[in-house]
Amino acid sequence: GEESLTELLARCKPARRPGEYGPINNMEPSQIRPCTSISAFDMLGENVEVTDIATISVTASAEVVLLAQRRGPVYQLDVLTEGDRAHWDVLVPPSRTLRGHSCLNPTMFCDVSCVALVSTGFWVVDR
Repeated sequence: GEESLTELLARCKPARRPGEYGPINNMEPSQIRPCTSISAFDMLGENVEVTDIATISVTASAEVVLLAQRRGPVYQLDVLTEGDRAHWDVLVPPSRTLRGHSCLNPTMFCDVSCVALVSTGFWVVDR
């Protein structure tokens, strides 16, 4: 059956700020709670295959998500910073489209398989 609004809110309740803890040497695995789903068409305006997703906090309040499209560009989506959906929803459409698709043009991506964000930028593994 379909999930009621009460059940959805109970499952997707934002995490509370944890207490103060000392060094943690081991952490049990946890499951990510899928609070909502959105298709690539709704985010990017076309039906594409996403090969990788990466996220990073740019500042204390700003986060970005990079989506790598198979045989296409890498998209930058900005994460909402305020409101009820802050820190778990993105602004649509993407704020930037990085490069495009061409296996003959060395300034474009051919077939991105992985994207990784680092503090100074990002790495893309391309074919």
